[in-house]
Amino acid sequence: MTSTPSAAMARAADPAPGGGDTDGLVRQRAVQVVEQAVGRTGRMRARHTRGCPSMADPYLATITGAELATLVGAEAARYALIRQARNPAAPIDIGRWVRPNDDNPIFQVQFAHARLAAVGRYAAALRPFAGEHDDCLGPAETLPEQRAADPAAPSSGEAAATAVLRRVLAEYPQVLANVVNRAQPHRLTRYLERLATAVRDYLCVVRVLPTMAVTADGGTAADDRLQLVADARQILADGLGVLGVSAPERM
Repeated sequence: MTSTPSAAMARAADPAPGGGDTDGLVRQRAVQVVEQAVGRTGRMRARHTRGCPSMADPYLATITGAELATLVGAEAARYALIRQARNPAAPIDIGRWVRPNDDNPIFQVQFAHARLAAVGRYAAALRPFAGEHDDCLGPAETLPEQRAADPAAPSSGEAAATAVLRRVLAEYPQVLANVVNRAQPHRLTRYLERLATAVRDYLCVVRVLPTMAVTADGGTAADDRLQLVADARQILADGLGVLGVSAPERM
């Protein structure tokens, strides 16, 4: 199941007819705002906690963007600089940006995308067998939260997580507009982190695969969930693309 940025945004925000062209223009302008913010970067304050042995001293007074990229990687450095565009005087915690966990903002967002990509791969592998082996995830890999989830009717927790994810997805067009109108690219990084959290919480309580119960419109519960997953994945990928950062398929 695939989804384009415009289609995902349309499903999330239900814009007026013709909004796709406007969305494209807003996205282009958001990219420009991001590049301008990165281009204005000068020297910055940095400190580190555990997790960055390449720094000999616990504190550095100032470093350049190139030095930051050497310490944490080019993409992490770029994301960190955009995230701090509103408050460039705040010191950057080097240790935070090299840790492979949710305390590292870029890792959190990229990992959420990679998890959704994995769900898409599982869905593609299972689709030919829909209805035949509903108790099997198919490929060798399985997601712990999906093994543990109840395949029965949606629980209150599932409904709440779904509602939160849909609500956050619906905010994306306005977030891009705010980035442009207020020249504040950091808003997009914070939004993507909220979306990544919503994705994590959703996958923890919703069995996306392989429930195949038929819904009122003749589709399946799995189809509805997979479409939501596809939309979330596409918006994560699009947001990362606006920031000039990759959206990995595997991590």
